[in-house]
Amino acid sequence: MENINIAVLGTAQVGKSTLIQRALDLRGLPSTPVSSQKMSVDNVIYSVSLIELGVDSVKFHPDHPIQWPLQILGQNIPRMDGSLFLYDVMNRASIIDIPQILSESSLCTKQLRCIP
Repeated sequence: MENINIAVLGTAQVGKSTLIQRALDLRGLPSTPVSSQKMSVDNVIYSVSLIELGVDSVKFHPDHPIQWPLQILGQNIPRMDGSLFLYDVMNRASIIDIPQILSESSLCTKQLRCIP
């Protein structure tokens, strides 16, 4: 079975837990940082894990790949295949650091325009 690990990043109260709950069709909000669900795509079963992380738990540097934490609350963090950055459009504090984070993490490209 293939594993797909996606980090869900953002500041407090932007909806990380709710997104994970709804994306994985959980009965309640996740009780651990790593939530997983088996999914079938074109008759292939995947184990999809969504990992809830605060922006402050990840290290960004323009000359290095993103440095993910090894553990959160005693739970090992798997290798990441992708990430989602969440923010609240009504809360400037949740948005203000995103352009800097994207540019420092080398995620800004010609296709992804970063606006300060």
